[in-house]
Order: sequence, then structure tokens, then C-alpha cells
Amino acid sequence: MVEGRAEVLATATPELAAALVAVFKKKYGYETTIEDWTKGGLWALRAEKVFAWKFSSLGTTATKFLFDQPADSASSPMRRGPSAIRVS
Repeated sequence: MVEGRAEVLATATPELAAALVAVFKKKYGYETTIEDWTKGGLWALRAEKVFAWKFSSLGTTATKFLFDQPADSASSPMRRGPSAIRVS
């Protein structure tokens, strides 16, 4: 489960679109185009809290991660590296 702030990216930059094309081809085995990613509909999620657990042992394996948030909310979510601390 993820808690955070979601925002619509107006359009993907050509660099981000090219990176998405490469990732989708490698991960899913099909090729998208740069134009597919520059038409809109792309969202970014800035995670603030992430909760995780094994379903089979829900009561004993729960853990939580907290993520640092950048001071400048206008900074690109794609340029920010993950920074998390495990809380429990």
C-alpha cells in the first residue's frame, strides 16, 4: 500500500518518453513509441509512506517505510532518487 501525492505530468519530455519506451520493451516485451508517452495521461507518484506485508502472515510481517520529500515541490519526481527509512 502506498500513500503519497499523485500529479498529472502535462507531457513527458522526449528523454523521459525514450526511457519509458526502453523500459517497457525490456520488461513487457512489446514496444511503445515516444509519441505514445507525449500525448498525456502520465502520472507521477511521490511516495510518502509504503506499507508492506506477506499476505499469508499479515499479522506478523507488516513493515513501513517513510520517504523524504524534496523541499521544492516543483522538482521533477523522475529525477529524485528514493530515500526511505524502515520504521517497523
